[in-house]
Formats: sequence, structure tokens, C-alpha cells
Amino acid sequence: MVKDRIYAMDIQPLLGTGAYRSLRERLTPERRQKADNYIFEKDRLLSAAAGLLLDRALNDAGVTDRRVSFGENGKPHLASRCGVHFNISHTGTLAVCAVSDARIGIDAEMIRSFEEDLARHVFDESEREAGSSDAYLTTLWTVKESVTKYFGTGLSLEPSEITADLSDPISVRCGRFDTSPLCFTVLRRGSCVITVCSEHGDFAEGKITMHEEITGAVASRG
Repeated sequence: MVKDRIYAMDIQPLLGTGAYRSLRERLTPERRQKADNYIFEKDRLLSAAAGLLLDRALNDAGVTDRRVSFGENGKPHLASRCGVHFNISHTGTLAVCAVSDARIGIDAEMIRSFEEDLARHVFDESEREAGSSDAYLTTLWTVKESVTKYFGTGLSLEPSEITADLSDPISVRCGRFDTSPLCFTVLRRGSCVITVCSEHGDFAEGKITMHEEITGAVASRG
């Protein structure tokens, strides 16, 4: 059985070291091409980190066929349909990957401020009355984004169409989808908020598996 798990990798130690060359050698051809398409070093490193985390997660899950396909709105999934699900996100210098035996969505965001016009557009009155701090609104945003990634809707589902209640347990409403089976795990890693949307409540029992051994080994090679 696949363990519900979140993997994370901080690329901060690799910035300015020229380490992308070493990371690139460890990527699949598809991920290598995706990473190469980015102009800036940080974006290339984040893309590479996401690929390495996914590879580690699938290896731990015992998946040998790593071919990835994409749904109608671009959500990636394993072509083999082997019962292992994954999702990826990144923000700042942190890349994260979640894996499960059920459909899953993950979103990571650095805590940030929301201008009043944007807040009114993406959060309804009840959400804004429940909290107004940057951390609270960023968490609301990650919950909504994790839902869109869970359903694999891409941009066709606006965050404003989802109403979130951050009470324990977190719940959401969305007129277009049945959200009653959904469970949420919210984690903090420094100034980053990470939210997982899943059908499994036991993600709350899980821990982020950081992979400093990857960044450390590559940074030492330069």
C-alpha cells in the first residue's frame, strides 16, 4: 500500500553554485527538457528538484514504470494507471511532491499579502470575516488551489468558486463538485504554507521528508 507522504527539497543551497548541471544528469528526458526551457537558474533548479522528488517518491512506492501522461487540463498522472497518484508544487526556493493511493492535490505558497481588490475577488465575505492576517489568507489560498489541483481543473475552476472554512476540520464548498469526501492537511515550513487535498485524513499523521542529502551531495560536486 502506498504511504501518504509529502516530499520536499529546498534549492537555496544550490543557487549560484552551478549545480544544475549535476541535477540535470539525474532527470528523465521529459523533465530535463522541461527544466531546460526555463530561463532563470532558480526556475530550472525548482523544476529539477520537483523531478527528483517525484522519482524518489515513486521509487519508495515501488513504481517501476515512471512514464507520465497529462489529463485534459494538464494534470500529470502515471501513464500506467497503477494506483499511485502524485502532485507537485513549488514556491520560493521550496519544491514539494505528494504521493498517495488516491487522487491528490498539493499547493505551496510563501506567505504574502493580498491587496484589497484581489482579496475581495478570491475570498467571499465569510472568509474575509473569519481572518485577515497574511498567514490566514495565504492558507485559504493554498486550500483553494489544492482543490483545483485535486480535481485537475486547471484555470477552468476559479478560486472564487470555492469557499473554504479553516475550522478544524477544514471544509470546502464548490457548486461544481462534490467536496464532502475531501480532507486537508496544512503544514508550515518556515514562511511557506503547504496544503494537501486528499480523501485521506491520515495525511495529518505524515511528515515532510526533506532531502538535504540530495542538495548537499550535488552542492559539494558544484
